[in-house]
Amino acid sequence: MSKKTNKKNCENEELLNEEKCTCNHNHKHKHKECSCEDKCHCDDNCTCGDECECENCNCQNNIDDEAIGYLELAQRIQADFENYKRRNAEVEKNSFNNGVYAFVSKLLPVMDSFKQARNTIKDENALKGLELIHSQIVKALSSFGIYKIECVGQKFDPNLHNAVLTDCDETKEDEIILEELQEGFKTENKVIRHSVVKINKL
Repeated sequence: MSKKTNKKNCENEELLNEEKCTCNHNHKHKHKECSCEDKCHCDDNCTCGDECECENCNCQNNIDDEAIGYLELAQRIQADFENYKRRNAEVEKNSFNNGVYAFVSKLLPVMDSFKQARNTIKDENALKGLELIHSQIVKALSSFGIYKIECVGQKFDPNLHNAVLTDCDETKEDEIILEELQEGFKTENKVIRHSVVKINKL
């Protein structure tokens, strides 16, 4: 903005030197000359820089609005990315668990065979070897978060046990599990197979 243009906005230079500027802008004059027009026409490509002191100038407001817009866009992108990572992690976890459950369901008949073999083997050394193999399998399952359901001597829990036989033993409490007929397995929050048991019924 040249001085020639600035001077056109006031009646004359003498008036500027003697009287206050009658512009509707609250600003400081530099060298007693009005540096504003009746209305600031700055746009997004403002070139007035520090010389623009008009209250109604929208230069800074436009810059602030644009910055806020970019900030909100970045926040939305970040939130979408966090949601994506959370969903992807959940899908990965479910896929892994489903694979483990499918494997364990195929292994359970083998575990049942171990129990049947223990009831028929009379040789002590063979029985110890069988027990060792069984315990190693149970330990391997636990490394994947699959645990054997404890039952004998425990209170009957329908969430974990399936009672198919009863007996009456007055020396034991009511609904105490007397015998495990089939092993059960579970994770921390899911039962893969209930233990099949015989309970005490007084």
